[in-house]
Parts: sequence; C-alpha cells; structure tokens
Amino acid sequence: MVLGGECGGFYRTQHALDLFNNGYAPVIVFSGGTLIGTGLDCSSAQLSLEAAQELGLPAGAFIIADGAQSTYDEAANIRQLAHEQGWHSLIIVTDPFHTRRALRTFRVLLPDIDIYVSAASDPAYDPEHWWQTEDGLVDVFSEVVKLGFYWIRYGIRPF
Repeated sequence: MVLGGECGGFYRTQHALDLFNNGYAPVIVFSGGTLIGTGLDCSSAQLSLEAAQELGLPAGAFIIADGAQSTYDEAANIRQLAHEQGWHSLIIVTDPFHTRRALRTFRVLLPDIDIYVSAASDPAYDPEHWWQTEDGLVDVFSEVVKLGFYWIRYGIRPF
C-alpha cells in the first residue's frame, strides 16, 4: 500500500513497484486524497497510480483507495478493503520519517492483519543527517508533532 502525500519524485511508488515485481505483493493499493491547496483536481492516489503505470505496472494489478486526508483515514479506509479481500498481511510504503506513526496507526486499526512498513528511499532526505537541511528539519519536527497529536487524539502511542 502506497500511502498518499507523495509530492514529486514518486519514490514511494517506485519502491512499491519494486516490491510488487519481486513478488512481495500481488497487488498495489494506492491511497491518498486530493492534494489540498495545489490546484490539482485529482487525488494523490491517482497521481501515484499514473506514475506506476508509466513505470510498467500491469493493468489489473492495483486498487485505488482514495479520499483519505491523513494516515489515520488511510488505515480506517483500508480496514474494510482488507477484510473484503481476505488479506492477512499488508506492506505499508511510506517515507523513512513516517514509518513509526504509519506502523502504529495501522496496527491499532487493523489488529488482525500483519502490518509491515517498508521505507522508500528519497534522495532529498538523509536519515543520518536530517538536521542539516531545512526539509529534513521540517519533516522530522512535523512528524514529532503528529506523533503527539495521534497519541492525544486517537490514543495511538508512538512506542
């Protein structure tokens, strides 16, 4: 499952396609809602799907699960789909700094499904030197705030 919010480069999409091509998943789920404030009239799920198709994703090897505006919404949206499809496990593809919250959220909302997270490499983000760039600082501090919010709002502990 490619989480939404991918804003260029499509590293998550490429990583999910690599997992698919290596036999880790029979289908790729593209998630994410409309990119608010961008002026685009489509969802991040649709943009990721189009990128995957350009990279060679075969027809019928995907599911669109758009409409979510947060990680929590994505987990809630996929819960019913996972049960309908009879899935026993799910690989979440996201950015390195987002893996903790994504894993905790999906495990809380889908307790009967084995949840794994696979971080997509983004050349613009260096996990060993994140504090040395403005984007790295913004990404990490934003994620820390979101971890706290998820703990307060949803009771999803960050550890």
